[in-house]
Order: sequence, then structure tokens, then C-alpha cells
Amino acid sequence: MIRSMRLLHPPGLRWSVEARLAAASLGAALGATVEPGASSRGGAPGAGDWTLVPGSALAAGPVPPAGRLVVLARRDPRWSLEDLPKRPLERLPAGARVVVPSDLGEALLLRARPDLFPVRAGAFPAPEETPVLAEGPWDGRPAGDPLDPAVFVPAPGTGISGLLAPVGADAPAAVRAMEDGEARTALDIERAFAATVGELPPGAALGVLARRKASVLHALRAVLFLPGEAPRDLGAEIPLADARAFARGFGRHLRG
Repeated sequence: MIRSMRLLHPPGLRWSVEARLAAASLGAALGATVEPGASSRGGAPGAGDWTLVPGSALAAGPVPPAGRLVVLARRDPRWSLEDLPKRPLERLPAGARVVVPSDLGEALLLRARPDLFPVRAGAFPAPEETPVLAEGPWDGRPAGDPLDPAVFVPAPGTGISGLLAPVGADAPAAVRAMEDGEARTALDIERAFAATVGELPPGAALGVLARRKASVLHALRAVLFLPGEAPRDLGAEIPLADARAFARGFGRHLRG
């Protein structure tokens, strides 16, 4: 018998598109009708509600119960320069204004091009031709210029999302089969790394990206910006046999 349920997701255009796709996949796995709906700020899911959780929350918030969380395949974690005239980053003239989304975006932009002028999103209206540094993941639009993740290291969990089963229930086997093992491992590494770095002071920013390099290795790239200090960089190969422990150790090394 076909049931009906909701898949709650954070409000926003990109998330609503992703939520429709996730709802269709979830419905097919459950043999149910699943309708996506934007969650209200601070609102709690109702009985039977599934939740689509962004990687930023999975990387920073409390650990969801293992049986409830299914990690979906990671989208392209690269950031991009959104610019209607399609001017790549290297062709922007000195002093050009670029709208940035976060402390991390500002720090990475100035590191790549210290001659540019970052403008925080929402600070004041920007002319239409002002480029925007999107905080990822890159969605393949023609107007976007994907940036090198070795330079523009995304925030932990970028591009990852997860399905969280209703409170008090585990994800059934048909939904568990949707999990992407590579994305789950990358999330575990990035989460462990960020947790060990710890809470950052105001104006600080952390970028972390874990990607599979071989069958038993993940490559980790991280950069930490602390106010008044030179950026701290880290590149490492993480053996999957004990990935989280290695990530924690490297996190302590980066924070110093």
C-alpha cells in the first residue's frame, strides 16, 4: 500500500532542486509518495518525516545515530566564480570587486589574488557585473568557472548531503542501499579533522577536502586561516583502515 510522507530540507533554490531528486529516490526505495518541503527555522520534524541534511551540518553538528543517517553521493565540491561575462579569476583586473560568501571565501580569494577587493555578501548592493565567488558545490552552469580545490579548499562537508530517518526509526535496508561509501568516508575524515581543530576564533576559517586517491587511501587537503597569522596548510594521505584517527591526529598538527 502506497504511503505518503515528507522530506524536509533547508530552504533555498538549490536545495529545493536537490530535495525533489532526493524525494523521488527515497519514494522509490520506500514504495511511498514522498513530498519535499522546506523546514522552518528551529522547527522539529514531525512523526514520520525524513530530513535532507546538508554536509555543513553533518560535519559540525552532533553526530546523528548511525542507523538513521544515509550519506548520499557527493556533488562536485569545487567552488566557482559566477560571472555573467564569463571572466575567469586570472583575467579579472586588479581591484575588481568579488562578492564572497564567508570568511573562508574572503581568505581564499585574497590568497589567490591579493589585488582583488572582496565584498561580503549582503554588505551592500553590487553592480550586476560584479563576480560572485560561490561557496559550492559547483553545479555545472555555463556562467560558472570551477576553481581549483587545491587553492579554493571548500568548507568541511561541502557537496555532501544525507537522508535522516524519522526520529525513533532506523533507515530500512532499501534506503541504506542508497548510501555512497566514498562520501561517507570523506565525511568521517572531514568531520574528525574539523572536530580536532576545534572551535575557531572570530575571523578564522577552515577549509578541508578529503577525496579517494586509491582503494585504501584518501587524500586530505586542508588550510586554516587565523587572524593575523600566515595560512597553515596540510596535505596528507589517509589510510582507510583507521581514517578518523589519522584525521584527528592531523587536525591537532594543523591547529598547533
